[in-house]
Amino acid sequence: MSAWLVLALVATSQTPLVAAEKSSAGKSRMVAVFGHAIAGKEIPPGWSFEWNSNGPIGDPSARVPLVDVEIPSGPNRKLLVRGVPGADGKLAPATPSINQFATILGGRDADGTPRYAAATYVMQEDSAGDLWVNHGNLLNKSLELTDLKIHLNGKLQLEKSVPKGRTPTLFQTNLGRLKKGDAVQVAVGPAEGSASGGGKLYFVLEEFKDGHQPGPPVNIAGPDLQDSVPQYDPDGTYRNYAVEHAQQVATLIEQQPELVFIGDSITSRWPDELLNQHFEKYRPVKLGIGGDWIQHARWRVENGALEKAPIKVIVLLLGTNNLSNGFSPEEIAQGMARLVESIQERTPKSKILLLGLLPRDAPFDERVRSTNRHLVQLADSNANVTFLDVGDSLREQDGSVSSEVMPDRLHVALPGYLRWVEAMEPAVEKLFVEIHRRPGS
Repeated sequence: MSAWLVLALVATSQTPLVAAEKSSAGKSRMVAVFGHAIAGKEIPPGWSFEWNSNGPIGDPSARVPLVDVEIPSGPNRKLLVRGVPGADGKLAPATPSINQFATILGGRDADGTPRYAAATYVMQEDSAGDLWVNHGNLLNKSLELTDLKIHLNGKLQLEKSVPKGRTPTLFQTNLGRLKKGDAVQVAVGPAEGSASGGGKLYFVLEEFKDGHQPGPPVNIAGPDLQDSVPQYDPDGTYRNYAVEHAQQVATLIEQQPELVFIGDSITSRWPDELLNQHFEKYRPVKLGIGGDWIQHARWRVENGALEKAPIKVIVLLLGTNNLSNGFSPEEIAQGMARLVESIQERTPKSKILLLGLLPRDAPFDERVRSTNRHLVQLADSNANVTFLDVGDSLREQDGSVSSEVMPDRLHVALPGYLRWVEAMEPAVEKLFVEIHRRPGS
């Protein structure tokens, strides 16, 4: 099945076009994508990552490369960071860095000198039109004030002070026609009076021809709780996400399930053989996409095909990624209420088994418990929404979570899914019994 055919499966008159398609059709060309360039050990042509160790940011002679360092990031995980290593080979404290997930940080020396982390792209060829820094996002979730600077060949083009918040500051700027060898630098560091600066950074370099220009930049880094949006890729499109969603829609229509699981990567990783072993008679289908927030799942529900299958029970588990991105337990419950409403509008006869968030590592676990205390309130007296917390089945007798069950304290391994399905199966079967007792079933 071609990507375009897959996209057509979810296209409706209300479905927004992929952002890049609005400005494409020969009108624009993607030159470079920061989020892709920082993601792996191989640095694409034209890119470099630096800090200003011996001069002001923007001065080409002051650039010093950031060095690749792998650091522990939770149990059994390492994170690739480009930063300033100390004598022990570890990252030196309070120095600039950029990690593979596009988090960028700058700081100050003891004498107050500001040090920026910077991404520089050197043009590999002349541009045929105006080059824009487009779809710029800087999400500063924890620092009081962050400084963003864009230079072209050492000349300042744009400067913004980015306040702390849960939604990103969006930016874009027209750099004009550029020549091969021109250097575009986007740098992040401490604002005046701040000891450090940084956040989640996304931007692209996009060429627009014949006087065309882009629309407003897309919010990639932090959708609002009210939003119903797809997951945007670092290039400002959602083409990859739309393809994955459309493939799941096609499976839903083909298999005509009575049992559906909606969620994020924890749902998508359910072992198929385990689901079939326990629920084969219901033709179970997984509608889980890794990284989904509640807002993303709402978009999938509202641009999907739940109403085109004979669904009787929906197992719903979402919200842990919202928790990781600063949403409160109360807000997660509010978002889930909107998602439940969207589901019920499309398949009103289905029953929803709403699962509590699963255990997390120590900094999050109490917030997980608090979130679940709010989610239980979404259950209704007609049992159209039933709440189930399977978290205790994943814990040991002393309340801990073993690495065998949840290796990274977030995702579930096979031993955990075995415990989970045993805890969940009676609730699923009870809902099917209730549906079959219902008049007209």
